[in-house]
Amino acid sequence: RAVCRYGEPEEARRSGSEATASRTASPLRINQRLAPTWTSIPRSLRTGLCPCLQLSLLLINSLSEVLPSNVLDSKSTLNFTTTDSVIASQVAQIIRVEGKHLEEILLNYFESIHLWLPIMSRKRFQDQYTEFQTTPSADFAIRLLTMSLITQHPSTESEVDQNRNVLYLATKTLFAQVQAFIPLSMHLVQAGVILSHYEHAHGMIEAAYVTVGTTARMAYALGLHNKPCSAEVERSDTWLEDEEALSTWWGLVICDRYETCIRYSMFSNVV
Repeated sequence: RAVCRYGEPEEARRSGSEATASRTASPLRINQRLAPTWTSIPRSLRTGLCPCLQLSLLLINSLSEVLPSNVLDSKSTLNFTTTDSVIASQVAQIIRVEGKHLEEILLNYFESIHLWLPIMSRKRFQDQYTEFQTTPSADFAIRLLTMSLITQHPSTESEVDQNRNVLYLATKTLFAQVQAFIPLSMHLVQAGVILSHYEHAHGMIEAAYVTVGTTARMAYALGLHNKPCSAEVERSDTWLEDEEALSTWWGLVICDRYETCIRYSMFSNVV
């Protein structure tokens, strides 16, 4: 009997009760046994894994609160059914795994990064954060993640520094993912500006250049480059919104200028 073996499994054929048990086993549960979560693996062992695998484990762990216990059960219902709630849950889980408190991160950001990168209105941010706690949104969550990332400090301990690098990869991945699922927004532009500054500060010039370019396209699509100075009453809500848009655009332009200058100087030295 001629048999085509292209589609046959690599393992040996089984029969009887063993084969029946194999067919009825849930693939999800098998994967859960074979793929430990981020928190169940000791840090000393995680550092020996390649960054790509570490990132995959972190993202899988961040979905632990989203996925039901058995996705194959037709009666099971998802607690999170929208892109906004899924991404927000992932971001919250990633920040929690890092052992950070969100309020501490925000205070640190506005007392340090915000002093030299004032692209956000603190009052507007606090109002938006209050709304986010009841109505989560993916773009605001990504901005929170970039704020958490840029407040991380380099460490002399290789394990801690490697975890920071994985956090960067997770931020970069989710930032790209959100752009594919939701409309452009000011939150995404500001997240891109913060991310590009982080990349520049850590010597990732090419990555920063690409991030700035992507963010500039989003800003152009939102019309930030043509935003006039506000004619509203100073300190009013509309005035703050207009001024925040102008500050975000100038923060992006400045970032783009020095990234371009650095790449030009690097190219000139090579030539």
